[in-house]
Amino acid sequence: MSTETERGPQWDMADRMRKALRHAGLGVQDMADYLGVSTSSVSGWINGRVRPRKPAIRLFAMRCGVPLGWLAGDEHESGDRPFRTTALGAAA
Repeated sequence: MSTETERGPQWDMADRMRKALRHAGLGVQDMADYLGVSTSSVSGWINGRVRPRKPAIRLFAMRCGVPLGWLAGDEHESGDRPFRTTALGAAA
């Protein structure tokens, strides 16, 4: 879950996945159907009980319109910065 540091709040992948779903206006069932997995799998991911495999992370990011590096928590790639969206809704 999120923790406080000198840089401000940090989010783990489960937090980011929940935020990505909210950003995309999707529910757990929507994502499970898209990925062809059970709702309990997606619930496990967004509650931090299970870490999804890389292909699922990539598709999750694509479906939600968020950068893969941001979703996966790759600070080197994302700089842990919030993403911006364009008028068309694509991640910038």
